[in-house]
Amino acid sequence: MTRDSAIPSVTFARSSLPQIVVIAILLLLAPYAMTFHPAGGADATSTVRVLMVVVGLLAAIVNLSLFIVGVRRHYGTAHYLVTASAALAAFAIGWRCFPYWVAGVYQMDLGAAPWMDMDPKRLMPMIWIGELWRLGVLLLGLVTFVGAPILIGFSVRTAWLGGRSQLGYTIAFCAIAISFHFLFQHDYMGWIMD
Repeated sequence: MTRDSAIPSVTFARSSLPQIVVIAILLLLAPYAMTFHPAGGADATSTVRVLMVVVGLLAAIVNLSLFIVGVRRHYGTAHYLVTASAALAAFAIGWRCFPYWVAGVYQMDLGAAPWMDMDPKRLMPMIWIGELWRLGVLLLGLVTFVGAPILIGFSVRTAWLGGRSQLGYTIAFCAIAISFHFLFQHDYMGWIMD
C-alpha cells in the first residue's frame, strides 16, 4: 500500500479545504479588484485598496504555508500536488494580480481610465516590502511555467496509479495559475520592470 492510498479521500479533502477556500475567496474578489481606477491625491477608497492588497498577499502566504505544513507532515504525493498547485494559483492571483488591479493599472491599460504615471516603486506593496514583492512576481512566472506542467504530469501519473482524488484539483489550480499570467493584464511585465 502506498502512502497516497493510505490517506482516505475524506482526510485528503479536509486537509486541502483551507486552500480551496482561499482560492475561492480570491476568485470571488477578483472581479471587484479589477474595477479600481487609478487614484489621484485624496482617495476615498484607500482603505479598501489597502485591505484588498493585504488580502491578496496574505492569501498567497497562507497557501504557501499550508503547502509547507503538508510537506512536513508527510501527507503524500497527492496532497503535495494539490497544495503546490493551490499555492501557485494563490500567488498568481493574490501576489501578482491584486496589487496591479487595485492600483488601477488594469483599468488604465484597458483605456477605461485616464493615463497616469503608475510606477510600481511608488505603489503598494513595493512601499511595504520593496523588491521582495517584485522578485516574487518575477520568480512566480518562471516557477509557474516550469512547475505547472510538471505538477500536472505528476498528477496524471499519480491518478494512473490510483490517487484520483487530487487530479481535478491539481489541474484546476494549475490552469488558474497559468491563466492569471496571460489574462487580465495588458502590459504587466513592462509595468513591473518600470
